[in-house]
Amino acid sequence: MENCCGGNEIKKAVSDCGCESLSCETKIKIDRYLRGIAGVMVLLSVSLTHYHSPNWIWFTVFIGLNLFQSAFTKWCPMITVLQKIFKK
Repeated sequence: MENCCGGNEIKKAVSDCGCESLSCETKIKIDRYLRGIAGVMVLLSVSLTHYHSPNWIWFTVFIGLNLFQSAFTKWCPMITVLQKIFKK
């Protein structure tokens, strides 16, 4: 039976997330949820900037900086939240 994580790049990415106790399917599910949440948050913040107040652009900047730092540190606050949700 083939590993659900597929190739070496995906295996390395899910092993670097710090959630070794979770199954491979759960790690991939967390990654998908994380991308979806980030996309919704960016769209929400841009909409709020356009329709409510220009100051909401700082929320978009915060999201972008979090995504940027997670590329280097391999840690994102939302991953910690999702890990706790999926461990239950």
